[in-house]
Amino acid sequence: MSGIKENPSAPVADTRRPNPALARLVEPGPAASAVLAGYERRARRPVLPGRTRRIAWREWGEGEPVVLLHGSAGSWAHWIRTIDALADRHRILIPDLPGCGDSDTPEPPGDYGSITGALARDLAELAGPGQPLRIVGFSLGAQFAMRLALHDALHTAQLVVVGSNVADRRGRTGQSSLLNWTRAETEAEALAALRANLNTMMLADPANIDPLALELYVSDVVRCRMRLPSLGPFRPLVDAIPELAPHVRLTVVSGERDQIFADVLPDQQASLDRLRPEARFHLLPGAGHWVMYEAAEAFNRVLRETLADAAA
Repeated sequence: MSGIKENPSAPVADTRRPNPALARLVEPGPAASAVLAGYERRARRPVLPGRTRRIAWREWGEGEPVVLLHGSAGSWAHWIRTIDALADRHRILIPDLPGCGDSDTPEPPGDYGSITGALARDLAELAGPGQPLRIVGFSLGAQFAMRLALHDALHTAQLVVVGSNVADRRGRTGQSSLLNWTRAETEAEALAALRANLNTMMLADPANIDPLALELYVSDVVRCRMRLPSLGPFRPLVDAIPELAPHVRLTVVSGERDQIFADVLPDQQASLDRLRPEARFHLLPGAGHWVMYEAAEAFNRVLRETLADAAA
C-alpha cells in the first residue's frame, strides 16, 4: 500500500484535503445499506426545536428509556446488533455524537463539557422531567456516559461502561499502529488500510470482519468530522466513579481480547472492588474492543439481564 503509513490520527478523515478518489467510501456498501435501511424504516427521528447545531437522534421501542452512546469515529450503527435485543422492552435512544454520522459539528468550543451539555439538554426533553435514565457508553461514548451520569439536569439510574478502562493505570493503545488511509491513492488502497485498522482496533478475529462490519466501519470513519484534540483533557473513569450518586448502578463490560485495554483488563475487577464494591464486571470471551458486535449474543444477554436487575 504505497503512501500509507502508521499514524495515530488515522481514524479521522482530513477534511481539509479530501481525496476525490475516496469520495464513494462515505456511502455504505450494499451489505450495510440493506441492513441500515431496515432499521431506518422502523426508527423514529425526533427533531428538537431551538437548536443551532442539530444532534441526530434515533429511537426504537417503547418503555423505560435506555441511551446508547457510540465510540470514536462511529455512529448509531455501532449498536446495530444491540437494538433489537432491547427494543422489545425498552425505548432505545441513540444519538450520532456531534461531528459524527448525521449530526452537525458541535457548537464551539466542541469540548467534552459543551458536547455533554448539548446531549443533556436533548435528553431532558426527550425523556421528560425526572425520568430515570439507563445510559450505556462504548469507548469514547463511555466518557460522555459518565459525564451525563454526573449531570445535574438528568436523573441517571444506571450506567453501563463498555470497552473502556476503570483501572488505576492507563492501558496501552493500538492507535499508534493504525494505517493512515487518508494518504491512499486509490479506493482499493484505502479499503485495505481501513480493513487492517478494523482488525487492529475493533474486531479481534479477522474472521469476524464480515461485509456488514467493514462497510459500517468504513462509512463511519470516512465521514467523521470530530476532532479528538478539541475535546480537551481526557478524564480517567477511575477518577469519576467516586462522584457517582449512591443510587446509580454501575456495570462494566469488556471483551477479553480488547485491543486498546488488553494489559489493564486484569485490574478492572480489583479497581471496582475498591471504588464501588457493588459494581459488576463482565469479561466476554473471544471478543475485541467492539464487543457488542463481535460477541453480540453474549453481550446482549448480559445487557438485558443488567437492565432487568436495575428495574427490579
